[in-house]
Amino acid sequence: MITGTITAKHGHKNILIEKSQYLIEYARLKPGCVSYHVYRSTENKDFLLRVDHWNTEVLEVNMQTEHFNVFCVAIEDIIIEKIGTGIYSADKML
Repeated sequence: MITGTITAKHGHKNILIEKSQYLIEYARLKPGCVSYHVYRSTENKDFLLRVDHWNTEVLEVNMQTEHFNVFCVAIEDIIIEKIGTGIYSADKML
């Protein structure tokens, strides 16, 4: 499971969400993608949290795709800091 935290510069949240849609749609079509969602914070309107779940075999490959790299370049001028990324191993309990 991967989490990504992104904070848009003030007034750029909608542009960030729009650019995220392209990545979300592409990722969901990739083999090995179990789920891919972006959530907005209720406390900071410019903060987004990306949570995606991949089959282990394709996890690192998908973080280095051209689409992800294009996304990072496309948003670099509208975010406050570099995307924060966390990679986690989780077992489903139920």
